[in-house]
Amino acid sequence: MTHKWTKKQVESAAIPNYSKLYVIKPALLKLLGNLKRKKLLELGCGNGFWLRILNSKGAVCTGIDKSKNQLEKARVENIKRKINISYNLMDISNLRGVGSNRFDVVLLEKVLLEVPNLSKIRKILKEAFRVTKKGGFVLVSELHPAAAHFNLPNVKPSREYSYFKSGSGIKIASQRAGKGLVKTYYTDYHWTFEDLCNAVTDAGYKITAVSEPRPSESVIKKYPYLRYRKNDPLALMIRAVK
Repeated sequence: MTHKWTKKQVESAAIPNYSKLYVIKPALLKLLGNLKRKKLLELGCGNGFWLRILNSKGAVCTGIDKSKNQLEKARVENIKRKINISYNLMDISNLRGVGSNRFDVVLLEKVLLEVPNLSKIRKILKEAFRVTKKGGFVLVSELHPAAAHFNLPNVKPSREYSYFKSGSGIKIASQRAGKGLVKTYYTDYHWTFEDLCNAVTDAGYKITAVSEPRPSESVIKKYPYLRYRKNDPLALMIRAVK
């Protein structure tokens, strides 16, 4: 991945943002379905935030990431919470040593927006397909390809951005739960809906569901900050079966 994830960034990312907690999480859990005793692999697992939630739902969890600092944080949380989640340090575009047809579910959540070229995205999804069991599925959760078009307060496209210019830069800020508006320290990359869908299907998967999560009225009432997400998409989820 392109981010180096300094210890300062890792500590900042450990505080989940409002979107992750109150928009992404409900939609993600709905698409994942019953996870009891399912073998689940998260590619680009970071500090293990999602894996700890999915472990609590009964999944047997494995995480892979290229950041030593992120995985160090994840392992500390393992000890603190007395849970057993396996973490491995490697490049997710080359899952050397990971057996084929091993996992019921493969998850990528806000990972592909960190990848600077489409060819590597294709390699990542081909590796995901290889390690997915027959009848298993991948869930790709990403920044919505159209997000930069809606004048959203926390998405700022770079000067060279245009929708069909795949790989152009986007800066993102997020409202951390209990914190003020925190700007990220890096630039992510824009991929079109076509880029994402074709990378998934070219890997061998068949798309079975697409979701564009947005906050419910009850969530907006409790967290007014999220009102800006009611009518404009900021997230896209693609579920596809092997």
